[in-house]
Amino acid sequence: MKQLSRFLTSLPLIITITLGMSGCDTNETNSQSNARHLISAQSYHNQHQYRAALLETRNALKESPSDDAAELYAQIFLDIGQPKTAAEFIESYGARSFELSALLVRAYLDLGKYISAEKTLKNFNSEELPNNEGKVLLAEALAGQNNYKQANELLSTVLSTDPTHLNALLLTLQIASIQQNPVAAQQAIIELKKHHSESPKALVVLARTATARKDYNEAEQLLMQSLRFVPDSDIMTPARASTLLLLIETLTNQGRYADAAPYSNALANANPNWQETQDRMANAIANLQSGDLEAAEKILMQIQQDNPNQGRSAALLGIINLQKGDSEKASEYFADNIDPETAAPIFTGAAALAQLQQNQIDSALQMLETALEANPNNKRLLVLYGLAATRTQDLYQKGIEALQRAASQGEPDYRMHTTLADGYFNGKEIAKATAELEKAQAIAPDNIALRYHIAKRYLANGLIDNAKAFAQAQLKKDEKDAHNWIIQGLVASIDKNIDLANESFKKALSIDNKSYTANLYQALIAANQQNWKLATQGFTNAIASNPIQLAPYGGLLKSLAATESPNDVVTRFEALTGKNGDKTNAALIATDYLIQQNKTAEAQNKFETINLAELKEQRSQASAVAEEIYINLIKLHVRDAANANDQKAAVAYLEQAQAQYPNNTKLLSLAAAYYLQYDKLAEAAALASKLRQLNENVYSTLISADILIKQNDYAQAISSLKSEWKREPNQDIALAIQKAALASNTDLDEDFLQSWEAAFPNQVQPHFYRANKAQQSGDIVLALKHYEKIIEINPSNVGALNNAAWFYFESDKLKRADELATKAVALAPNSAAVLDTAGWIKYNLNQAEAVELLKKAAELAPDNQEITTHYNTAKLHFNQ
Repeated sequence: MKQLSRFLTSLPLIITITLGMSGCDTNETNSQSNARHLISAQSYHNQHQYRAALLETRNALKESPSDDAAELYAQIFLDIGQPKTAAEFIESYGARSFELSALLVRAYLDLGKYISAEKTLKNFNSEELPNNEGKVLLAEALAGQNNYKQANELLSTVLSTDPTHLNALLLTLQIASIQQNPVAAQQAIIELKKHHSESPKALVVLARTATARKDYNEAEQLLMQSLRFVPDSDIMTPARASTLLLLIETLTNQGRYADAAPYSNALANANPNWQETQDRMANAIANLQSGDLEAAEKILMQIQQDNPNQGRSAALLGIINLQKGDSEKASEYFADNIDPETAAPIFTGAAALAQLQQNQIDSALQMLETALEANPNNKRLLVLYGLAATRTQDLYQKGIEALQRAASQGEPDYRMHTTLADGYFNGKEIAKATAELEKAQAIAPDNIALRYHIAKRYLANGLIDNAKAFAQAQLKKDEKDAHNWIIQGLVASIDKNIDLANESFKKALSIDNKSYTANLYQALIAANQQNWKLATQGFTNAIASNPIQLAPYGGLLKSLAATESPNDVVTRFEALTGKNGDKTNAALIATDYLIQQNKTAEAQNKFETINLAELKEQRSQASAVAEEIYINLIKLHVRDAANANDQKAAVAYLEQAQAQYPNNTKLLSLAAAYYLQYDKLAEAAALASKLRQLNENVYSTLISADILIKQNDYAQAISSLKSEWKREPNQDIALAIQKAALASNTDLDEDFLQSWEAAFPNQVQPHFYRANKAQQSGDIVLALKHYEKIIEINPSNVGALNNAAWFYFESDKLKRADELATKAVALAPNSAAVLDTAGWIKYNLNQAEAVELLKKAAELAPDNQEITTHYNTAKLHFNQ
């Protein structure tokens, strides 16, 4: 940190200039103001009044940014234990001097970002490291990566010129303890006691070594001494906190709980919610470990609401949402809360997996590369990197090498060979992939799940012949194994060899008539062939074989719905599932059917037979289905209430549902939509706020924008939508921006349209917007360009086909017009507008079939005078 004297000596000059001039420019005024704020900030900092120091430093930076102010600002955050904030500030400001770089390195080291620290320091060569402090920082970065040899060499260099260097001695002691070098450790301890007996940092480290020796008396003395030298401050500093924590530990280890209590209270007073947050976090983790995702999520959401910057709770919420299959929401939680350099590999891997599931391969690879720098041999990270990299052309070989490294670790594991096979499949190296699958089966020849996996991997990669050969090889090994017949049946089904599939499943059932898979697939084939009797029997047998699986219940009900009258379907369904089925599964599927039949009361009665609490505790998959069905049931109730104009009843149902599922996004959005419909804007705003707390930023923004539109504040609505779009492009947000713009007669700006097209290249809406605008300005050529783009994206888009056909007709390009209009008729044979376009084009091509097309158009739209005129003109022309 540069000396304060620099600023003090400049004061007389500043005063002279101020008194001697009648006026000065803005830069001079800002410079003077910056100096005053900075001097004040330094004074507060020296008094350890950190809040006031931060305020004054912010003012200095606002008036006239300078490296001196930036250094002090970062230093304050380091002093109060906020290295992340310090690092983020310097990264945004720019580490333009060694002093700022050193502070950035210090922040990285405090965060455990040793690789980043080393890279930052290596921007300076050894001659540019201006003092021993830089060398010690580099040594600490190397030691953090277990490179103790180089770290010790640097420390020796420092101590040879400055034997009492505090940080060098502390790091030497740390490395000596890790390497179990008692001689070096003792020498460092002696030097620290001799030269740094008043340094709280040194005293805490010495106390820790005493505690390790169980010399609690010495540890207590050192810590009490540390407390005397730690300055009082308005914010609890890491120096005081670490002293108090170790002192509490030292006293409690001696059974002196009463003596420890005042120090515990001091920590609690500095952070009143800390212990409560820790307890809630422990409770959430316990629920997570027991498999109760909903209870864990509820606790973690509350922690997030109370502590928005609590990264650990956000990361765990990301894990939960990933397990629930919502990779998009998981990524939102992981963003800004997972640092791949420092996070545990399980969190980094989960964050990368969420990105891969959204096909964000580049982002996942970048995260995994950083994580592997810090954890080069982590098998999970190597596997994820390998699978991601093999999906790219440039990094394919590196991906294979990563998978091979993972496979070479530990005992032979068939799963690693199937994973390596997936990598080879990505690169279309079929022979190598097959070889890896064969190695996997050689390791686990009796693993039934592996056999199914191998067959499915061949099928997933379109290798029907390989799958058929594999199935036949399994049967050759053992024809009495029902699973081998099932595998052949599955392959035959995909190969559309239905006779062989049926024969295979029948053979499997002759060996094991209780096989769930054989019964289910035989029933599915029968249902596809509309053989409802056989399908009904197969699904019933599958339910008896495995009552907990939901799939056959839906199949059975569908089969009965195809043959029974609607009033008898549920009765017959319950009769077939009553003996061997699961009552909860049957009730869920029956409720779903009754909802589809709009039988609200019957659906409600059926749903009330389900024990939701038991379901949540024991069966997460069925619980998720129950939640979805319940939301649909509430929609039905709300619709009925709305039709009866009974707002009170509708609100009651929505509130009842929110009490049951307080964090269900669909339900909250449904309630908000209802409130908006009836101008209950305050209620809608409250739900938007809750969705924001749940990290559902898109839904929250959409509702907030709708509220603004209700208040006719289109400009603010569009502005808020665009802010969310900049944060993360989303198709629903884009459509809402377009809708608000059209409603307010506001043109969409070019930057937004280009970003929309870039973010969602397969969406037609931005091109429709451009085409309509071109039409309004009379630019038919440009309109046609965008209609052709829409047709390229979606050849079945009737609107684009019809409009383009008409504009080509008006441009005298009748061949292309006829081609597009004919396609439109094939897709929409009952659209009067489409028939009219096609018929009128054919009339102008002198084709008699125009009459039939225009006749049908006139019949479909008898009140459309233009279509009637076209039809009469054509009929007269062709004498019909």
